[in-house]
Amino acid sequence: MSNSLKLKLASEKLVPEYLEQIDWKDVWERPIEKGTAFEWFIFAAFIAQSRLRGWSCSFPGLKYPMGREMFVLRNEIPNHYGAQAGHSSALYQKFDLPDRFFYSILPKVIIEKDGKSYSLFREGCPYHKITEIAFPVFNNTIS
Repeated sequence: MSNSLKLKLASEKLVPEYLEQIDWKDVWERPIEKGTAFEWFIFAAFIAQSRLRGWSCSFPGLKYPMGREMFVLRNEIPNHYGAQAGHSSALYQKFDLPDRFFYSILPKVIIEKDGKSYSLFREGCPYHKITEIAFPVFNNTIS
């Protein structure tokens, strides 16, 4: 059994509903050295530990039609179709740009407890990019 598959099984034990709600594509088949399976295992561990400490957890993107497929994508605002060097653009071309934009701003999970709420994103939070574009004068005045 591969190490990535072991992480998948451990993730399933930590958060049973986690694996069945998401279209993981090849995440759990990639070599452990790529780090993707480890990243999602840590995400599952974070959710499990949050719940043990009394935090409620919700997955906002999964409430929408394409959320199951879009969940594994990074929270980065798409500027155009295409891919980074060495990466396929096939997944990006599968979805309309407005849909990619919408899902890019949704947190992967929101944890809440005692009136406090925290959002967790994958590889960054796109809100700063939106404020750069929408409020350029404001951003230039802050040093």
